[in-house]
Amino acid sequence: MSLVSRFLKKIKKKGQPSNNIIQSKEDINKLGQDYLKKAKGLAAQKKYFEALEELELGYNYIPNDEELRNLMDRVLYKIIQPLINDKKAAKAKEILLKYSHIDKGDATQSTLNNLSWACYSNREYAEALEYSLKGLELDNTDFYLYSNKGNALLGLNRYEEAIETFELAIKYAPEDFTIPLYGKGASLFNLERYEECEKVFKKYLQFKDNEDAYGYLIESFNSQGKHKEKIDFIDSILEKCYKDPWYHYKKGCSLTALSSYHAAMECFDEAIFLDKNYVGAYYSKCRIYCRFRIYDGAFEMLKKTLELDEGYKDFALEDGYLEEFVQFSEVKALLGGELDERKEA
Repeated sequence: MSLVSRFLKKIKKKGQPSNNIIQSKEDINKLGQDYLKKAKGLAAQKKYFEALEELELGYNYIPNDEELRNLMDRVLYKIIQPLINDKKAAKAKEILLKYSHIDKGDATQSTLNNLSWACYSNREYAEALEYSLKGLELDNTDFYLYSNKGNALLGLNRYEEAIETFELAIKYAPEDFTIPLYGKGASLFNLERYEECEKVFKKYLQFKDNEDAYGYLIESFNSQGKHKEKIDFIDSILEKCYKDPWYHYKKGCSLTALSSYHAAMECFDEAIFLDKNYVGAYYSKCRIYCRFRIYDGAFEMLKKTLELDEGYKDFALEDGYLEEFVQFSEVKALLGGELDERKEA
C-alpha cells in the first residue's frame, strides 16, 4: 500500500472526506514533518511518552525520515533507561517492542541494541543474543552491540565466545568505555584464568570505581595465593568500603594465610562489629583459636558459627586447623555425632 493510500484509508476510517484533504506526497511529507516538529517540542519539555506518540504518527507518513527515526531512538532511550536501571526491564522491553517496527523488519540499530540490553537485564539471554546479532547485521563495528552480545554470551555461560566478542567491543570502543572490559574480566574469572582476569580488572579500575570489580580483583588475587597484593589492594580502597564487613573478612583471611594471626583477629572482630551475624568471621576466629589451642574460645566461636549456619559442620569436619579440636566430646556433641558417623562409614 502506498503512503497516499495508507493516509486515505486512515482518513476514511475517521469518516472525513478525502477529496480536498490530501492530494500529493508533498502533503504527506508536510503532515509527517508537522508531527516531527510537535514531537521535538514535547521532547524538549521532557514529555517523552507524548513525544513518542507524535513520532509514531509521523512515522506512518515519513517512515524513512532520518531525523524522525533518530529522534524516536533518543526518546525511546530516555524512556527505557530509567526503567532498566530501576529493575523494570520487562516494561522497557514491552515499550521497545511496541515502537520498534521489528515486525515490519524496520527496527533501527539503536532499538535492537536497547532490546538486547532490556532482555539481558531481564535474564533473557538467548533473546538478548538474538537482538544483538540482528543489530550487528546493520553495523558490524557497533561496540554497544558487541558489548550486549558479549553480556548475553556471558549469561549463557559461553565464556570463550564472550571473551572474543568483548575483545571486538574493546577494539571499536573508546578507551574509557568500560562495559566490555568488565565483561571480559568476568568471563576470564569464570574460566579460572585468574592472572588475565587480574590484569583486565586493574585496567578497568583505572577508569571506573565499581565494588563488583573490587570483588573480582580480590578473588583473583586470592585464587593465585597473592595475599600480600590482596591486602595492599584492600587497604587502598578500605576507606571507601569501610562499612562493608566483607572487605575486613577477606583481609583477615589473607592475614591468616600469612600467619599474621593477631592482625587477622582484629579484621574478623571488625567484620563482626559491622555485622553481628557475619558467620565467616566467627568461623575464622575459631580456626585461629585452634591454631593456638585456645579451645574454650574456639568452642564459643564454633557454637556461634553453627547457630548462624549449620552448613559449617562440613567445613569443621574437613578443616586441618580443627583436626585435634573436633576430637573433644563437647565438640562432637556440638557437631551432632557426625564425626563418629563418618569414621564408621
